[in-house]
Amino acid sequence: MDSPRPRRSRLPAEVWRRFIAVVHQRGTRAPADRWYVIRAEQFERALQDKELRACDAADVDAYLRELGDQARLRDWQYRQVVESLEILLARVLELPWAARFDWGFWQDSARRLETSHPTIARQPAAEGGGVPQPPGGGTQAALLESVAAEIRRRDPMTSQLRRLSGPSGPRTRS
Repeated sequence: MDSPRPRRSRLPAEVWRRFIAVVHQRGTRAPADRWYVIRAEQFERALQDKELRACDAADVDAYLRELGDQARLRDWQYRQVVESLEILLARVLELPWAARFDWGFWQDSARRLETSHPTIARQPAAEGGGVPQPPGGGTQAALLESVAAEIRRRDPMTSQLRRLSGPSGPRTRS
């Protein structure tokens, strides 16, 4: 089977042959290898008039940040973009800065957080993806009051202060 060929690249065919060879060395085979070429071509087009050999880390950062903000790619597709750029820029074109570029950061940024991750809200979203409502419905103020009450209930220091202060506020010595 023929190797995928770039459609409108300014790079010589030999560069693309080396690119595909590295993709295959990393375990990707046809027809998936075509997507690596597509991802690299998309980056080349995003550079507009700038040559690939003249791009720098700021170009890659901006491209990956913009692509990540669009949220139209799945995690694995975004990682494919990052790997494709790493192969092209660091392994094939051997740009000096690309060998030091933090490709791992961008690979890791493509992973969605598991629901058990500490930064993910513990309460599931309300039906339809909205903000969770307080038990029994109600307003935002009621939700905030229920959160505050739960914090007071769980925090032993807060309950000790409440016992000392009583309903009229903190006790003062006379």
